[in-house]
Amino acid sequence: MANELNRILEDYIDDNTGQPVMPSISGENAFLNFVVKPIYDTIKSEVDNSRNGTAPHSAWRNYDDINEYFWSRRCFEKLKWPPDVGSNFFVPVGRGKHVGKTGFVEQRSFWNLFRSFDRLWIMLVLFLQAAIIVAWEERTYPWQALEDRTVQVRVLTILFTWSGMRFLQSLLDVGMQYKLVSRETKMLGVRMALKCIVAAAWIVVFGVFYGRIWEQRNHDRRWTKAANDRVLNFLEAVVVFIIPELLAIALFILPWIRNFLENTNWRIFYVLSWWFQSRSFVGRGLREGLVDNIKYSLFWVSVLATKFCFSYFLQIKPMIAPTKAVLDLKNVEYEWHEFFHHSNRFAAGILWIPVVLIYLMDIQIWYS
Repeated sequence: MANELNRILEDYIDDNTGQPVMPSISGENAFLNFVVKPIYDTIKSEVDNSRNGTAPHSAWRNYDDINEYFWSRRCFEKLKWPPDVGSNFFVPVGRGKHVGKTGFVEQRSFWNLFRSFDRLWIMLVLFLQAAIIVAWEERTYPWQALEDRTVQVRVLTILFTWSGMRFLQSLLDVGMQYKLVSRETKMLGVRMALKCIVAAAWIVVFGVFYGRIWEQRNHDRRWTKAANDRVLNFLEAVVVFIIPELLAIALFILPWIRNFLENTNWRIFYVLSWWFQSRSFVGRGLREGLVDNIKYSLFWVSVLATKFCFSYFLQIKPMIAPTKAVLDLKNVEYEWHEFFHHSNRFAAGILWIPVVLIYLMDIQIWYS
């Protein structure tokens, strides 16, 4: 279409006819009937399928999906010019093979509370686990407990939780985004599968490396150089594990790097960023400036530092002594069903429920 428009504006003469070039679509209201109307009918059918917005998000294409399609390579390969009205782009939902969702798709579920804020949930859960492990030593300050190598190694168990939650995130991505996968977007399905496999593999890797630490420690009956070397091997695996998170932080703090990666068409940069996100065209290269990002980051660092200090010293640490007292009780007969026979773990867990709920919810207080 652009080439034809340029030729018309430049009064280009057709070599075959010797006449001024004519557009592929001509006649009375030709552009309206052969270009605008088919696209309008397609959008109208999608709006009708939405049932006034009450239909599931995955059941119809919205503006962003159609907009992204016109920026993609397959638009030029399948839709062509003049537009092929037999293209699957114009096929309504439920009437044969059609172009499905091309951008974001949402399956309405309670799990979106985790999936949409996964980094926040992971941070809260990891700190809670580490804080309980450190506070269990009942020292005045957490850094005093962390001087013990045994406590340090126990804190490393947060990597199991982290990898497990990342595996849960990958499964939710599959469950929430599977309708994006089609013949044209099969690489998206490949990426989802690979993320599940990699996340599951990290659980196994951490289990093997962590087991080797305690195997050497129990064999030597103390923290010898060989046991410490195995701790270092575990930490080397941790560095590899958190490289994607470090890259995400760097891309957030330094917006011009992310803008460059999104705006460039170099295939090598597309391959490097493919693992983290799908290539999109709407709004790409639009990021806040460096100063704004630093201000935003410092604000959240101060909020979270205040929240975590409060949680450790006034929520978690005071619960350790009562928890140990409950666990040390003997010959207790419960009227409810005992999930852990000859143990008070269930009672201790009930003791922690209100504390954990407040811990997870009070971040909005510190934010305000």
